[in-house]
Amino acid sequence: MTQPPASAGLAAGGLAGPPKARLAENVVHFVRALRACGLPLGPAKALDALAAVEAVGVERREDFRAALAAILVSRREHLTLFEQAFDVFWRNPRLLAGWAAFLLVMHWVDVYWLAMPELLVSPSIGLTELGCLVAFGGLLVAAWSKVAAKHALIPVHDPRLPESLAFHVT
Repeated sequence: MTQPPASAGLAAGGLAGPPKARLAENVVHFVRALRACGLPLGPAKALDALAAVEAVGVERREDFRAALAAILVSRREHLTLFEQAFDVFWRNPRLLAGWAAFLLVMHWVDVYWLAMPELLVSPSIGLTELGCLVAFGGLLVAAWSKVAAKHALIPVHDPRLPESLAFHVT
């Protein structure tokens, strides 16, 4: 398994070694990402989160996560969103940026599909619509193939695997 880049902030066990200024920048970006996801966070919370991280340190991932959660999560329903964003952001920020780009493109497609029927005299399916369908279908198949290649599609540690494979419906 490959380690995340040093700019990602935390490796599996602790900080990968970026300078203190880089950590502050990453904490601010993380707060911005949470704000974009709908958590009510302002600049004061970003400063408090940075102070909490400096107080507990970044040697232990659990302490780092707990310090950020204590400052940034004020409602129980935001905890799940925080945990998911934490796992994505602090392991691979490029993945978060990729999803953000995907959402922007899909927003453009949504606006296009909402506006085009009003602008066309007669509805038709053109090359743009077919191209979008093929492109996003291809991206979906490629993403699924990449994930499927990393994991066993059969539950290999299941104690009832031989029985399940031998089962036939009559």
